[in-house]
Amino acid sequence: MTPGENASSGIHFSAGASPAGSADRAAADACERLIADSVRRGGPAWAPDLAIVFATASHAPMLAAVASRLRRDLGPTRIIGVSAGAVLGGRDAYERRTGLSVLAGWLPGADIRAITRGTLATPSPGLDDALRSAMGDISTLRASLILGDAPSTPTGELLPAFSRVHNESSWGEAPPVLGALAAGGSSPGAGAVLLDDEVVAQGSVALSIHSEHLRVDTLVSQGCTPFAEPMVITRARKNLILQLGGRPALDAIRDAAADLDEDRRRLLPGGLFIGRVIDEYKDRFGRGDFLIRSVTGVDEDLSAVAVADLVRAGQTIQLQLRDRRTASEDLQMLLSAQRMHERPAGALLLTCAGRGREFFGDESHDVLAVQRGFRDELPGELKAKAGQQIDPDEPLLPLAGVFANAQIAPAAGSAALHTHAAVLAMFRQSEAQPSDEGAKS
Repeated sequence: MTPGENASSGIHFSAGASPAGSADRAAADACERLIADSVRRGGPAWAPDLAIVFATASHAPMLAAVASRLRRDLGPTRIIGVSAGAVLGGRDAYERRTGLSVLAGWLPGADIRAITRGTLATPSPGLDDALRSAMGDISTLRASLILGDAPSTPTGELLPAFSRVHNESSWGEAPPVLGALAAGGSSPGAGAVLLDDEVVAQGSVALSIHSEHLRVDTLVSQGCTPFAEPMVITRARKNLILQLGGRPALDAIRDAAADLDEDRRRLLPGGLFIGRVIDEYKDRFGRGDFLIRSVTGVDEDLSAVAVADLVRAGQTIQLQLRDRRTASEDLQMLLSAQRMHERPAGALLLTCAGRGREFFGDESHDVLAVQRGFRDELPGELKAKAGQQIDPDEPLLPLAGVFANAQIAPAAGSAALHTHAAVLAMFRQSEAQPSDEGAKS
């Protein structure tokens, strides 16, 4: 992009996407649409500070060429990206077709630090220090973004380390850790992860974003509805729940399922899930209080259930069923609450690979819900209402996103791994300054 005179002094985001089959053509189209979008919004004419790229699996072998095209047409200071089975851009989802989606951000005065795959692979004793070194000044940290290959990213070590470093911030609440872990192909390493001009097949990469004028807000919308009463794990081994409330786990779950009403019984073919309580100190649990995990199998001999997580005695769980109505209502409710704040300058939508056409009957459900939620011209009661049409010429919230195997977002003040969720990261202007009251000791 060529420097110009009427550059905005505030943060600015624009987005572009393309269904083109050629990676270079898709990147060129996305850049052209992104630039046109930025011009319509009166955005800066200089190069963006950040470009975030999501590409479908067929583009994975050419992700380096995509980065080269972005350098040529946009000239961003930093580039980060990942390939996945499906991506999102604007108002569209590219679930069963080729797609490339790019979100660019102009962040005056920002310092965006690259956190390489090698840094993230540092063994645990030195991981915290490696992250501090890569991030630099924590006092201006606003968010970290992690993108990676799901099978080869050690989240059990990585996310606690990010949380510890982020909690050293003096800005009150810890800056959010966000991310998406995708499997870009049918086997580990078949996808691609991009950081600046380097493409790798495994592991993960990250950026830390530092700015005095940026605020990053997040929401996490779950896709499940609970049933039965919460139960305490009284015996467990690794990913096996052996006992619930002193009873064999399989017996307790079968009894709970037997008491389901007819409407909820219809949801059982969609799979059984476990909601693990995030904050054990709460007196009551409701929506948003659980990390959802799949039930991956049963052991009849042990009367145990296997889940996609490590579990231990003393944890509280509640049984969950996937429910598209609950998922849709929850997302709309959270978006309605966001109307109390100013419209974001841009957004990332990191949604579950299972929240597409097979679940909602519409691959674009989540992205359209977000766009409806931030429309400017409708009456307030219609802002997030499902079914409202979006005019093709209507200005959209600049947005890019991905259907991922797992999402990373805050939960109870720490970075957490989410599944079957939609995570929305919203970039807003902030003039706030740190205060002594918000500083951590």
